[in-house]
Formats: sequence, structure tokens, C-alpha cells
Amino acid sequence: MLYSCKLYGIRVRPKHAIAMKSNIIFLPAIMLYCHLNLFSQQFTVIIQAEGVKDHDGKLIVAVFSSQTDFDNEKTCYEEEFEKTALQNGKLTFQIDLPPGIYGITILDDEDGDKKMKYNALGIPREGFGIVNLETTGLRKPKFSDFCFNLSKNQGRRKVKMRYIF
Repeated sequence: MLYSCKLYGIRVRPKHAIAMKSNIIFLPAIMLYCHLNLFSQQFTVIIQAEGVKDHDGKLIVAVFSSQTDFDNEKTCYEEEFEKTALQNGKLTFQIDLPPGIYGITILDDEDGDKKMKYNALGIPREGFGIVNLETTGLRKPKFSDFCFNLSKNQGRRKVKMRYIF
């Protein structure tokens, strides 16, 4: 809002009008910053795979966010890790994820095709592991058996790799 003085040709803006205009610009900027900061928060999950057999191939980490996604093998995050740092069958790596409920699996992709190989009976021919679950049987676990709520940095999670053949 401007006030004019016709006698002297001066245009004056009151102080409260200037403050109001800067608040109109400043407030959305703060709201945008808070929104981006809140929803871009990431937490680190450090994973230590134990019992990895050899240096051939890569470890593929697959992160799932629901039972349906796990059943359909639809990952919300996936990353490959070279086995060059493998020592005494152990390999440690980290992933960053936003807060949420997740289940993490690992495939020892020895032949590099990015898929689990099965024999004629449906038994895995490549190594695998599941965070929070030591697999002993042959059945596929339920998502609820190994999922966890990521709401802060989780520290180290161990995964015992399993090789059936």
C-alpha cells in the first residue's frame, strides 16, 4: 500500500506495509524448508553379512515395504555391493532410507544375473540372507517375520547368509 503526497510528488510506503510484504514472502519459504527437511530425513542402516562364501559376484540388497511388495518382489530400494572388501566371510555396508517399515533381504548373486537361481524343486541355488531372521527351513518367510520400524539410526544389523547347495 502506497500513500502519495500530491503537493511534493512523494510516494511513501508505511512501515507496517513493508513488514507485511516481507512476511508474505518469508513465511512460504520457511514452510517449504520445513516440509523438505521433514520428508527428506534419512536414517542409516549398517548391515553386516556373515557367512558369505567367496568373492565371485555381488551382494544385492533388496528393501521391501509390505507383504504384497515382498510377495511380488517389488522393491522400494535396491543396491548392489561388490565383494572386494570381503574378509573372513564378512562384508559390512550401509544404506540410507527414510523413516518407515521395511524388510531387507540379501542375495549373493554369484552369476551376475540379478535373480535368484532355483533348482527343479524350487530350492535356491544361490546364497541369501534376511535381516532380523535366521532362516532354517525351506519356506519363504512372511514380511512380518523380519520387518522393522526405521525411526532412527538403527546401528548394526547382522545377516547370516545361507547356502543350501
